[in-house]
Amino acid sequence: MMLTEFVALAITVVIVCESSVNDPRLFETTDTTNNAQDYTSLTAEDFENAKNLTREQKYGTLKGKGMENSNMFEGDIANPGLNSATIYDFMGQKHPNDPIVAIPTSAIMNRYYRWPANIIPYTIATNFTATERAIIADALSDMMIKTCYKFVGRTNEIDYVNIVKRGGCSSPVGKRGKSQDLSLGNGCVYIDIIQHEMMHAIGLFHEQSRADRDQYVEVLSQNIQNGKLHDFNKYGLDFIDHLGQPYDYYSIMHYEGTAFTKSGAETIRPVASARAKGIKLERRTEMSPIDIKKLNIMAGCPNFVAASG
Repeated sequence: MMLTEFVALAITVVIVCESSVNDPRLFETTDTTNNAQDYTSLTAEDFENAKNLTREQKYGTLKGKGMENSNMFEGDIANPGLNSATIYDFMGQKHPNDPIVAIPTSAIMNRYYRWPANIIPYTIATNFTATERAIIADALSDMMIKTCYKFVGRTNEIDYVNIVKRGGCSSPVGKRGKSQDLSLGNGCVYIDIIQHEMMHAIGLFHEQSRADRDQYVEVLSQNIQNGKLHDFNKYGLDFIDHLGQPYDYYSIMHYEGTAFTKSGAETIRPVASARAKGIKLERRTEMSPIDIKKLNIMAGCPNFVAASG
């Protein structure tokens, strides 16, 4: 492990759409470094403290309801201007009724919105507690062990992720440009949620948004909160790379079975053949093997072997 590469962390990620969008500024972010919070990087002490975390500290007992922000696309995607209407421009699909001709995957294709050399500069707000900093350090360390991505404390980089402690859990998708906020509010500082939001920042969308998802899951619209059905849309991802991976029920990028429920009942579930095998859409506490494979394919290192110890 190279702790020197861990010593700083700041997350903010978003993605801008391609020429199909009439006004590219629609999805642009704003520089938030001069707001009320002060920023630093993770330290060697944070990574050392991560070794002593308990399982409850790492994962808690909460469901991911912090990722169900009513004012954000699909609950936690923070790209400004992105919603159920503009997503079609964002993805290059002219209209929701157009044929889905893109490859069924879940990662952004335009390499401009990927992080150069797989290095993600970051900053972190100083109002996180010592325990929270250790949990964030542990989540990023795990990603660096298992993938080609490196998180480094920002020095003077223009594009970087800014990890902040605000309401809810959220991040834009892809490298946005300038400072991009990755929010980890109360109930969000757990390994799986941190990695979920960072995977958005790297360029991954939710698994159940895949063009081919109806072969694998059923959406139970009668149980979904009013006004939130659009958060279960699927998209023809014209600007998405084909990562060649199967649908992943175990991805930390997949909705839980009761996402946006209005009564506690299931809102999305595996198809009958998968349910017969015992597959459930529950909270996942770690990246699945397919999650890791996708990240490494995106990073250009598909045969990456996880670092030891």
